[in-house]
Amino acid sequence: MTDAQSGTGPGAGAPEQRPTSGPAPRWGEYAPLPPAPPEPVVHAVSPAQQAPAAPAPVRAAGGAPVRRRRTWDLVLTIALLAYGLMTVLASISGAGDLGRTIDQVYAIQGLGDYRPSALAGTLTTVANLAQVGLLVLAALVSYRLLKAGRIAFWVPLVAGVLASLLVGVFGLTLMISDPTFQDYLSSVG
Repeated sequence: MTDAQSGTGPGAGAPEQRPTSGPAPRWGEYAPLPPAPPEPVVHAVSPAQQAPAAPAPVRAAGGAPVRRRRTWDLVLTIALLAYGLMTVLASISGAGDLGRTIDQVYAIQGLGDYRPSALAGTLTTVANLAQVGLLVLAALVSYRLLKAGRIAFWVPLVAGVLASLLVGVFGLTLMISDPTFQDYLSSVG
């Protein structure tokens, strides 16, 4: 045994001298390697039993992946657009004549007879054209959103709310301009 190993001699208590040719080893550098993981067991599987491979993501012309279409959104958007189409067709076919509608409201409320003015026909035509325009716009925007894989059911809802507000404002305009309604307001107030 040497003096350095036994701890007796001139270098006793001093740390062991290392070669200075390179950096000192780091912690764990000389540790043994972990055992290799076991090889996975491969079972023979027929092609019919194999799960289908996931399709590669569809890429748009710009190279960005196209979002996956949501079935519920597609069904709901088409249903709302179909409802909007039925409403617009009913409005155009005569059920949406604002003068006749106001006359029915007057009869139910016992206000008297509504005297339609030239403004009633004009506002009815404008309301019907606006409803058709909003429906076409909603269908185009919904199509583009669905094609891009984005949620689109809100578009026909917004178009329906705008159309309802427009028809309501036109109806209120006709009622306020009617002399029978003005007489009713003056008798009540």
